[in-house]
Amino acid sequence: MKKILARTLTVLTGMSALISNALAQDCNNPSTLSHEEKVNCLIPSQQDLIEGSARNEGTTLATGDIGTDIIPFFINMGLAIAGTLIFISFLYAGFLLVFANDTEENIEKGKKIMIYSVVGAVIMAISYAIIYGVANLQIN
Repeated sequence: MKKILARTLTVLTGMSALISNALAQDCNNPSTLSHEEKVNCLIPSQQDLIEGSARNEGTTLATGDIGTDIIPFFINMGLAIAGTLIFISFLYAGFLLVFANDTEENIEKGKKIMIYSVVGAVIMAISYAIIYGVANLQIN
């Protein structure tokens, strides 16, 4: 455990040294920089990550705001998990139907699972549309 902590500290120290070197260099004039200095200029500083780059390339860190970061994260994760479960249940229903061996019980079970999977996918699509519509609603 001590070795892992020591290595982590070493890596973090090295990263902070790279960032401080990049801040100390004039990255606006790349013709005067060596190859190593140009590489250091490519690594964004902590301030650039927090405030966003000058070119607004979307390199900002999450702010921790509940309305813009946390809730959308959990909504997207919930939809991803629900979509995965629907896909797995659809595959299972197809497996039951293909390998039913003329067993009426397996055919009915497969049909029910497939119908419920499609209904779940439709409900998930409608909920996504409602969430997307509410999130992009422009109230003046």
